[in-house]
Amino acid sequence: MKVPRNVIEEYVRTSYRVVGKHKHSSIKPCYWLEQKLLTGRENRNCYKGYWGVNSEQCIQNSPSFPFCKHNCVFCWRDTSCSLGSEFSVTPDEPEYLIEQLIRHQKNLIQHNYPLERIIQNYHVCCEIVEFFRIRIQSFSIFKKIPYSMLELSKNLSQSSKGDVQKAILLLKNCEVLKTDDLEKYYLSEDAFVLLNESKDSHLLMDRMVTNPTDMKTSYAKALHPNHAAISLDGEPTLYPFIGEFITTFRSRNFTTFIVTSGTDPNVLTKLMKTDALPSILYVTLPPPTLQDYLQIHRPKEKDTWEKIHHSLGLLKDINSKTRTVLRITAVNHLNIREELIDGYIEMINHTQPNFVDVKGFTLEGASMSISSRLDSNHPGSYYFPEYFELQEFSLKLCEKGGFRMVATHEGSRDILIAVNWNTDIPLKLQENEK
Repeated sequence: MKVPRNVIEEYVRTSYRVVGKHKHSSIKPCYWLEQKLLTGRENRNCYKGYWGVNSEQCIQNSPSFPFCKHNCVFCWRDTSCSLGSEFSVTPDEPEYLIEQLIRHQKNLIQHNYPLERIIQNYHVCCEIVEFFRIRIQSFSIFKKIPYSMLELSKNLSQSSKGDVQKAILLLKNCEVLKTDDLEKYYLSEDAFVLLNESKDSHLLMDRMVTNPTDMKTSYAKALHPNHAAISLDGEPTLYPFIGEFITTFRSRNFTTFIVTSGTDPNVLTKLMKTDALPSILYVTLPPPTLQDYLQIHRPKEKDTWEKIHHSLGLLKDINSKTRTVLRITAVNHLNIREELIDGYIEMINHTQPNFVDVKGFTLEGASMSISSRLDSNHPGSYYFPEYFELQEFSLKLCEKGGFRMVATHEGSRDILIAVNWNTDIPLKLQENEK
């Protein structure tokens, strides 16, 4: 069996690259990689910064993107493209596959984010800031005066509408600009104070956004990836050579993590016995009740509930060999209901992972269809948890379970909770944990 051309074309159309001879692997640079390239700043890194991972050096990949044992309602991919619950194509060898992943990662960066374009974006940002600086020269107090993208474009020299749009987005992300309606933008109060005091737009850019040195440093690092996030699509443990895949990355001095559904405990047992565990093992934690599990994760096989609980039971032994994290992909009104908290605590206490990670479900890609997947009359936004809702759920989990919140990342809508972890030990991966 081969991966059908229409499946490959569907993925390529949405900015993935399908990699390897047998087309069962995929790679896709994430939003945070772009943010690090555009700024080089730690505050534009994703939640993986908890562990010391630089977003610009992270290869987000899957060695088995078309295969999965679930049809989760929150999945961002088109689950109709799934080729089943078993790996059914000829597998590429790990060494070859990793060579291809690294080659494509570098090519994607050089093609999609050339340094010249990054520097050009910086200059457009500077022009926009200077535009606002000139207009506030006579202000003694902060005033919210909004300008549309078109108004800004007309006052900039030789910048296309697309260039201005991208620069505005970065300035908004860095909280230099604010918007109430995504149509008109105004200077933030912090930016106003800094500009009003310094009268220097480049100083503001350096303090709040970036400078050319930081961008160039980040770009140089991006061409030398050192972390593999084996979590992009599908179920990675279905790849027959997953152990060799991890150890080959390790031999290249990469850190790795896997996000698995835990539907194949035999693979986890084999990884543990052969010293082929990733630097961090994430296991998606299902809701505590079988009924909720069936509604949300929609397994393709009958015994996945039992297999997941078998996998969870292995984590106590795996803890001594690598870091373990239970991932709750939080979907509002489905799996972060208050009446489920006691059940989650019971599962966590039985499993004793190092951490629990509460990560908000995101409306992107095919997950925009969550309402139709659930045959629901509610809009997709009904299931989208705001960050404060993730905080409330996490705090209740900590208070009732006696756990401790140790790191948060609002941009990623992610909260990390320590369960079985000596908090004197740094969260960042140490050299001996690769």
